Amino acid sequence: MFRSDPNTAEINAKITKADTDHTIAYTQYQIKASEDKAFFVSKLWPSISSGATADLTIINPAGSGKTIHIMTTKMSTTDQAWIRYVIDPTLQGGTQIQPVPFRVGSTATSVAQVIIDVTSYSGGTVAGEEVIPGGSGNKAVGGMDEGLVAFVIPPGHSVLFEVVNKSSNANQISIRVDWWEE
Repeated sequence: MFRSDPNTAEINAKITKADTDHTIAYTQYQIKASEDKAFFVSKLWPSISSGATADLTIINPAGSGKTIHIMTTKMSTTDQAWIRYVIDPTLQGGTQIQPVPFRVGSTATSVAQVIIDVTSYSGGTVAGEEVIPGGSGNKAVGGMDEGLVAFVIPPGHSVLFEVVNKSSNANQISIRVDWWEE
């Protein structure tokens, strides 16, 4: 007779809860997209030299009257890289890019200011660091970090997403952030 492991029920309950939470979050995001409240930004850097960074910052300006709810982030690279999330850094320089509404044909505009390629930043709080494995040189295979980071950015705050090329080669890096605001 087959005996089940006593932990199986507990593990299955956790898997079901995680799947349910993801489905609920995804459904919520689809509703926000249909209401013209969901946006994304995506940027590709085709050649980041060894040790250099690609960065993208989402800023919710003070007085915006809305809260930004980051749903997903996706950071991809063709070689090994490190990722850093920094809350409320002080930025120097950079280029502003425009968020895109998820609903095709929408003329909605986001309250978010999105800055890429800062010259430097200081201060802030490092909220997390991760690695994208991938090797280096002729052993490079690349990788991706994708997940539900679930940052909630109230007015007057920001989050910087930084990817550092840790390969000995030039590296392609992309960053994508999806959110809704209300």
